[in-house]
Amino acid sequence: TLALPPPNEQREIVRRVTLALAAVDRLTARVEQVSDRLDRISRATQAKAFRGELVVTGDGHAGRPGEQAEQPVRG
Repeated sequence: TLALPPPNEQREIVRRVTLALAAVDRLTARVEQVSDRLDRISRATQAKAFRGELVVTGDGHAGRPGEQAEQPVRG
């Protein structure tokens, strides 16, 4: 036999699990949003790189032409 907790404890377990699953759903949606945005940024960056529009700025980061540009990014 399986001993079940009292009804009030069962309700509390259900309440907590429901809250946890709702949080998981919210986090999953957020991860999907961020993943989609990263995909778009990656595609845009690759397109700029192939067009030769990315340059290395004075601080060593990739940037846009005219932003303290020193040399094109070579890959």
